[in-house]
Amino acid sequence: ILPIRYYMVQPFFVRGASMESTFENKYYILIDEITYQFRKPQRVEVVVFRSPENTSQFFIKRTIGLPGETVEIKNNKVFISSGTDANGFLLKED
Repeated sequence: ILPIRYYMVQPFFVRGASMESTFENKYYILIDEITYQFRKPQRVEVVVFRSPENTSQFFIKRTIGLPGETVEIKNNKVFISSGTDANGFLLKED
């Protein structure tokens, strides 16, 4: 069980409301530890990462911007652009 726990799946409790309605406060979730060994996160995937200020704290967030992109919020809408596509596009989600 220990190799599975440390190398394949990691459990977390969700604390806070920042990911509602996808994940509610006090949800118990299991995080896949293997996938990102073989590929990078894709847009709209949920990731768990350590806080840069406090490495004992974890954040759970949805990925909307990818490396090299600029995320801009205008009129409550999310626009994403990159060096290759300066016009960008509107991220369609709630």
